[in-house]
Amino acid sequence: MGKPHRPHTPRRAWPAMALRALLLAAAVCGLVHCVPWVQESYRNSVTYRHAAPCPPDHRTRTAGNCIEQATARVVDKDIDESCTTDSNGVRSCTETYELRLALAGRETWHEVEWPTYRDAHPGDSAEVRSWHGAVVRMALNGHTETYFAPAEKSLFWRLAGAWGLLGVAVGAAAGPRLLLRPPYMIGWLLLTLPVLALVGDALLGYASPLEWAVDSALAVPGLCVLAVAVRRRRRAADWGASRFS
Repeated sequence: MGKPHRPHTPRRAWPAMALRALLLAAAVCGLVHCVPWVQESYRNSVTYRHAAPCPPDHRTRTAGNCIEQATARVVDKDIDESCTTDSNGVRSCTETYELRLALAGRETWHEVEWPTYRDAHPGDSAEVRSWHGAVVRMALNGHTETYFAPAEKSLFWRLAGAWGLLGVAVGAAAGPRLLLRPPYMIGWLLLTLPVLALVGDALLGYASPLEWAVDSALAVPGLCVLAVAVRRRRRAADWGASRFS
């Protein structure tokens, strides 16, 4: 009688399996540590969203957890031009409009829309609102500019980090046939902004139904690309199973 056939794993598969296990462990560990990291930014964002205007003696009574209202002065204005050239040699440029404001003894640059830039002149007064020293709203010559608070920016970037780690964890758990394939990476990347917008809207609760609909629609391309990646992985797995059966 011949020896029974025992399937074996090729030696070259072991490094891939070890790398996959290492990536999965690192991603899961990172996600666990991301939880309190995201919670901190979320709590700060909620504090900002519910902050009231500062009383006159806020420096000694509320430790800065309020919206400070003050008058700033326009010191300067500038246009920043960023240009790129594609593979066909076509050059395209994007202009960014900025104003430099003097407030509380220091000067800072702030990006504004074209109408605000056009009507602003050095010496003009601007009514600004700030939180923890960062300008969150500016009213100037009939125009209004709004900015994300530092806590909201922090929440966005921390959620982006958690989403990236989740992508590595899911891909590593599914195997190299999925993790290292361009459709999977492209699909996960396309989902980043829609998912962050939806999660941010759910956490902070200030999005309109229209914004929910737009963010959901933006997620469709990423979902389609991910579906293609999963389908290809299943085909590859079925082909591998039939080959060794």
